[in-house]
Amino acid sequence: MKLRENIIAVISVLVLSSASAQEAQVNLSDYSLSNLTKELSLRERQALLNALAASPLSKDLNLNGKQLFLPKLPFNIAKSKHAGVHSGSDCRIYDESLPAAENPSDQLKGVSTQAISNNLQERTKTITGPDDRKDLFEIIEKAKQFESSGVENPIEKIFLQKAISVGCLVDDSNLAKLPNGDYILRTINYKEAYGLCKSERFNNQPIVSFCTAFLTNQSQVTTAAHCVPKSDEELKNLRLVFGYSLETGDIPLNFLIKSKDVYPVVKVVNVHFTEDAADWAVLQIDRPCLDRPPLALGDGNPTLGSLVYTIGHPCGLPLKIADNAKVRVRMETQNPCFRATLDTYGGNSGSPVFNAATHKVEGILVRGGKDFKLIKKDGCNVSVVTNDQYKGEAVCSISVVKYGNQ
Repeated sequence: MKLRENIIAVISVLVLSSASAQEAQVNLSDYSLSNLTKELSLRERQALLNALAASPLSKDLNLNGKQLFLPKLPFNIAKSKHAGVHSGSDCRIYDESLPAAENPSDQLKGVSTQAISNNLQERTKTITGPDDRKDLFEIIEKAKQFESSGVENPIEKIFLQKAISVGCLVDDSNLAKLPNGDYILRTINYKEAYGLCKSERFNNQPIVSFCTAFLTNQSQVTTAAHCVPKSDEELKNLRLVFGYSLETGDIPLNFLIKSKDVYPVVKVVNVHFTEDAADWAVLQIDRPCLDRPPLALGDGNPTLGSLVYTIGHPCGLPLKIADNAKVRVRMETQNPCFRATLDTYGGNSGSPVFNAATHKVEGILVRGGKDFKLIKKDGCNVSVVTNDQYKGEAVCSISVVKYGNQ
């Protein structure tokens, strides 16, 4: 009870203060927001989240809103100067990763906190033109329609083949184990969590994951480096989950996940994060995945104007396919990223980006523009929609990823 009251008091002081976070001189070092989430009700967490998002101190506070509403994430922001809400954002609620203040992995030693912070500031995502995100059931329906019309091997069928090898990263505390060994996902409502307007797509759907990952061999998955826990203790709680998708238009009361589709992550095989946007990680899962094929990899340097698509979990939503995107900026020698007009959000980090001609993975979605903007008169958030001048989301080339032995 004392922990709960103390954390509410600390955050309240920061939210209500007119001074900067440093001038407030409130020490959060003894508190982790992952502990806070265990103590507060969903209503209390959401109230604090809304207050933090609206606070004039949000740029100074850099508190992670996502950890206010998820029971637990594999990141501890205690004592982290740069943790949290996307700096410079009008209404950004969270970013799916944080530079850890303690116990950094050996691979990230030597990278300055400022460099990580600067990189994270671009890691939100956005919509370019019409929103091309589609649920799995929409792809299933279209594939059936084309096949019944005599169309052989429609692209939707290929989307479905690729989608089964794309999973999401979830903390173990968000998985409720059933007596038969299967799991129910502990989700929350997307609209409520983000304070979305009624017009926002998918606002009645649940959210739970914080990043996306994809199978590159039977025992390893690839994701973005900023999605990876920074300590062995936090890594123990990390789970790769397949099958978090909507196969019909009905949203289930509970998302049931088969035990065979949940894989503990046991090792960080390789990870690389630098200021120039090289942002990738290879993770080893606890056992071979035998019923899902590893994704084929391209050369990581698609031509200018070529079509690409991505599959992943924007904002922790059920699986979405976003197609009709074009490469706007090619990879350069000094910057192992290309840019494409993909419709992605936070939570898409780690998503595979496919060449629409070869259907091979060309890169890993790592960062982009702002997700949401506040409609002040309505008091709710809507997705940011960009114009044709937008260069697109940053995709780390698959060519720089170093894979270890299985």
